[in-house]
Amino acid sequence: QEREPNSEVSAANAVPYGEQVHAMIGKRVSEAEGDIDFFTIDVPANDKPSSLVMTSLPNIAQCLQIFQKGQTTPTMQFCSGRPGLGIEIPSLKIAPGPHVFAVIQDLDKYGEERMPFIHENVSDQYLLRLGPSEIDSSYESEPNDDAASATSVNLEQTVRGTLGWVHDQDVFCPNLATTGFFRFR
Repeated sequence: QEREPNSEVSAANAVPYGEQVHAMIGKRVSEAEGDIDFFTIDVPANDKPSSLVMTSLPNIAQCLQIFQKGQTTPTMQFCSGRPGLGIEIPSLKIAPGPHVFAVIQDLDKYGEERMPFIHENVSDQYLLRLGPSEIDSSYESEPNDDAASATSVNLEQTVRGTLGWVHDQDVFCPNLATTGFFRFR
């Protein structure tokens, strides 16, 4: 269970890798500033991807930002785009070591003229969990949003994927070494 206050990185709740935390985007700080929840998760050194789940809230579109501990710019951001939509990433490549997770209201205007109203919710909880993935290699691993991080696909291989959040892109590239058509020496 989330322990408040955790609206500063220095007060982030530690969540063990593979465990889940239940939390609320609670009372807003002001009309212009919503609640923010910070959590730390230490990702173990491992060759396997992780699985990430953040369930939805009925009245607040959420964003999850992931920072390497000590950094001020997120390495990843996932936004649901609207209330009632959670984020589920069955296979996520995330560097080992300590990370800070920030859960905030999604304040993107998405083409509207005015900023969204700052919401609060003191009755509904979301769940956040980062743990080992149990998905097989036939599923895309995120991030794969550009050519540099593209999912490699072998000849006659079927790969499944999901467009799981706003602005998600999935890039797939043929593994030319397995096609037999091209060989590089």
